[in-house]
Amino acid sequence: MRILHLLNDIRELGNGIINVAVDLACLQAKAGYEVAVASAGGEYEALLAQYGVRHFHLNQ
Repeated sequence: MRILHLLNDIRELGNGIINVAVDLACLQAKAGYEVAVASAGGEYEALLAQYGVRHFHLNQ
C-alpha cells in the first residue's frame, strides 16, 4: 500500500499534529508500507529519511 501524508511543514516546533503525523509515517514505513510526506520541509526530514519515508517539497 502507498500512503501520502500532506502537511504544511515538518518543522520541530512542538506542534502536536505534525508530531503525530511524523510518528505515524515512520511507523507505517516500519510496518512495510511505502510512505511519503509532501510539505514545505523542516527538521523532521532527516528522521523521516531514517525510516525510509520519502519527502516531496510542496511549496504552498
